[in-house]
Amino acid sequence: MIRPSRFFWRIFLAQVSVLALVLLVCLGLVVSDRERTALSALDARLDALARTAAEFWPTIASLAGNRAEADRAARRLALAGGGTLRVTFLAGDGTVLADSAAQPSTDNHADRPEVHGALERGSARSRRWSHTMSGHWRYSAVRIGAEGEAAGVARASLPQEEYDAAAAAEFRSTGLIFALAWGIGALVALGLSRLLSVPLRRLVRLARRQDAASARSLGEVDEVDVLAESLTGLREELTVTEALLEHQRVTFELLMAQLRDGVIVADARGRIALINPAAMQLLDLTTTAAGGAGVFQGKPIEACIPLLELQGMLRTNEAGSEDDGVEGSPDGDRRVELRRRGGSVVLLARSSPIRLRGTPAEGGEDQVGRLLILTDVTELARTVQVRSDFVANASHELRTPLAAIRMASEMLRSVDAASEPEELRRCLEVIDRHTAWLEELVRDLLDLSKLESPMARFQPRIIEVERFVSELAERFTATIQRKGLHFRVDGSGGPRRIAVNPSLLRMVLDNLVDNALKFTPPQGRVTVAWRSVDRQVVFEVADTGCGIPIEDQARVFERFYQVERARSGAREDMPRGTGLGLSIVRHAVAAMRGQIELHSVLGRGTRMQVSLPQGLKPIEEAEGLQDSVDAAGAAGSQ
Repeated sequence: MIRPSRFFWRIFLAQVSVLALVLLVCLGLVVSDRERTALSALDARLDALARTAAEFWPTIASLAGNRAEADRAARRLALAGGGTLRVTFLAGDGTVLADSAAQPSTDNHADRPEVHGALERGSARSRRWSHTMSGHWRYSAVRIGAEGEAAGVARASLPQEEYDAAAAAEFRSTGLIFALAWGIGALVALGLSRLLSVPLRRLVRLARRQDAASARSLGEVDEVDVLAESLTGLREELTVTEALLEHQRVTFELLMAQLRDGVIVADARGRIALINPAAMQLLDLTTTAAGGAGVFQGKPIEACIPLLELQGMLRTNEAGSEDDGVEGSPDGDRRVELRRRGGSVVLLARSSPIRLRGTPAEGGEDQVGRLLILTDVTELARTVQVRSDFVANASHELRTPLAAIRMASEMLRSVDAASEPEELRRCLEVIDRHTAWLEELVRDLLDLSKLESPMARFQPRIIEVERFVSELAERFTATIQRKGLHFRVDGSGGPRRIAVNPSLLRMVLDNLVDNALKFTPPQGRVTVAWRSVDRQVVFEVADTGCGIPIEDQARVFERFYQVERARSGAREDMPRGTGLGLSIVRHAVAAMRGQIELHSVLGRGTRMQVSLPQGLKPIEEAEGLQDSVDAAGAAGSQ
C-alpha cells in the first residue's frame, strides 16, 4: 500500500477546510434565516392571540367588580391559547383588570412599552424583563376602543424561553443536516485528493529519474517542491534553447541578407521555401512585393519566378529523388539573361537537390527540394564582350596603318629616285604619317592598359597648377601656331597647389587639349581653366570647334568610337584620332576618383569639365605641405 504523500494531505486538508468554512457560513445564514422565520411566526401568533383576547373585552368589562372571576376568565382564555400563554386585560389608565398568570395586583402598567405603544398606535410589541413573572417575556398589546377614548388594552405574552427553545431546535436540525453534508464532502475530498496525488506522484518520480544527481527520496520532500524544481530547470533549459534558436535565426537572416548571390529554395511541391533579398533584387521582385521575402514563402514557383528556365531548375521530379534526374530540373550551371527596367542582367544559375526537414503538418518526413543559386555576372559578361570587341577593334585599327605602310614600302621598291622624286616623296610621307599614327595608337593602348591594370597604384602628389598648365601649353605650341588658334589659360579663383597624381592629370589634359586642337578650325579659341568648387578642383577645356551630335555624346567615351565627320561637321583636312583618347580620359578620371562631364553643341563647340576631389584635407593645408617639401628640397641641394 502506498503511503499518502505530503501533497495528498495538503490538498485533502485544504479541501476539507474550505468545505467546512463554506458549510459553516451557509449554516449560519440558514439558521439565522430559519430563526428569524420562527420568531416572526411566534410574534404573528402572539399578535393573533392578543387580538383574540381583545374580543373578550366585554366579558372582562362586565366582571370589573369581581377581580377573581375576571382572572379565571383570563386563565380560561390563556388555556385555550395553549402552552405558557399569559393574557392580561388593563383599563385605559393602565390598571390591571385581569391577569391569567399573576396574583391579583393593583400595579399600574401604563408605563410598560407595549401598553404605552398600544394606547398611542393601536398595537405594540416588546421584549423585556417581567418583574411580575421574574423572567424575560415577549409581549403583544392591542388597544380597545378609539385613539384618545381607549376603554382598555388586551395583552398576550409568552416567555422568551419558548422562543429560545424553538431557535435551538431549528439550529440542531439544520446543524445535523450540515454535519452530514460535511461528512459526505470529506469523503469526496478524500477521493479527489487521491485522484490528483497519484498522477502527480508519477510525474515527480519521472522528474526524480531525470534529476539523478539529487539523493532525496520522495518521502523526504514535498512532491510539489520536486516538481517545481524540475519545472524551473526545464524552464531555464528552454530559455537557453530559445535564446540559442533566436540567435541562430537572426544569424541566418543576416547571412542571407549579406549574401550577394541570390538563394532560392523550393520544396517538393513546387513552392517557395526560402528566398533572400539578393534573389529578389536580381529577379526584380522588390517592386512587386513590399512585405519582404516572407510574402513569397509558400507560394508556387510560377507565381514568383519570371523565367521558365529558372522555374524548371527549381522543380523536382515526381518521386522527389536526388538520384533520378528530370529534364525540368537539371543540376549544373546555366547562364540566363533577364530583361528588366534599366537594361539586361546576365545571371549564372546553379541548381542542386537539397534535403528539407518535414513539418509536423506534413507527417514529419524529410523531403527533397531544389536549391538555386543566382550570381550576377553582368559585369563579367560585359567585360568579356568589351575585351573581345577591343581585340577586334585594335586589330582593325592596327591593320589599317600597317597596310598603308606596307603598300608604300612596296611602291618604293619600284620607284626610281632620280627620275621619280615626287613619287618617292609621297611614299615617304605616307610611311611617316601612318608610322606616327601607329605610334600614337600604340601609346594610347599602353596608357589604357596601364590604367586598367589592377596592380596599378597612382599616389597623389602636390603640384603647382599654373606651372603644370604652362608646360601643357608648351607641348602644343607648334600645333597652336600652325593653325593660328587663340589659346588661353584662366586660373582666376582656382588653387595654386593641388594634391593629384601628375601622370593621370597630364594624361587627361593632354587628350582633352589634343582633341580640342584637332577639331577647332583655324582662328578658333581653346581655353583651359580651373577653379575650386566645394572642396574639389574643376578643370575645364573648352573650344569653338565642330561640336558633337547629341546622339553620339553618350558613346564618345567608348573605345575606338569616332563620330562620323559628316555628322559632326569636321572637315576632311582635320587629322584623324585613334578613338582611344576619351576612353583614356574616362579611366584616368575614375582612377583619381573624379567625374567628367561633357557639354557640346553641334557647330558651336565643346566643353569638358573634370572634377577631382581633394580628400579630407583642405587645399590650404596642401599648400603648407608643399612649402615644407620645397624648403626641404632647397636645403638638400645646398
